[in-house]
Amino acid sequence: MHSYPLPLQILCVSAPSRGVFIKKTSRKPDGVAMFWKTDKLQMKSYEAISLDKPNGDESGKATRPAVSPHVIGMAERGSVGVVAHFQHLETSLEFVVTTTHLFWDPAQEDVKLLQARRMLRAVDAFTSAMNASTPTIFAGDFNSLPDSKVYQFITDNKHFRSAYARYGDGGEPAFTNVNGATETEDKKQVPSFVGTLDYIFYRSTRYARLCSGYFPGLLASH
Repeated sequence: MHSYPLPLQILCVSAPSRGVFIKKTSRKPDGVAMFWKTDKLQMKSYEAISLDKPNGDESGKATRPAVSPHVIGMAERGSVGVVAHFQHLETSLEFVVTTTHLFWDPAQEDVKLLQARRMLRAVDAFTSAMNASTPTIFAGDFNSLPDSKVYQFITDNKHFRSAYARYGDGGEPAFTNVNGATETEDKKQVPSFVGTLDYIFYRSTRYARLCSGYFPGLLASH
């Protein structure tokens, strides 16, 4: 069964791979995509998600503080996500993968936090009928540093763990993004930004190894 409120394109790539692509709701041609190897994984269902509109209470009654009208308006960026239910063919293990690309602006942290809340509300609704022990992987470009509200919300409030921090060298990598160019006083060109903005989060009491390469054949892209 496939359920999605947005146009979703099936991508035919080199066998034995397959993919889905969800274009942003704005005029920009980019979006998010997910690819998997059909000889390793079966996609059982999927849903495309728009982050432009509320999908739950944002008045402050259920979650405080209330989201300001300014932030709600700023959140209409055309951002999208996708969530999919997979089964590993060899072991029959079922798991969920979701990916998104949050707003880029460093000055708009509350917008990115609202987008993360909307994304995970949709994921919770998608998984509501599944076994509570079903692992969930949440990967993407969050445009948020490890000390950000977005990171804290995902790890503290929604109880995800970072695969990089768990299986790396004691923390998040020094950087996942190098961007821009700045000239130093001695005329050298150096990056304007070097930092960690991309993550692979997981939430599972049983199968943390999903995020450490235990199952090959899956790629989320943005």
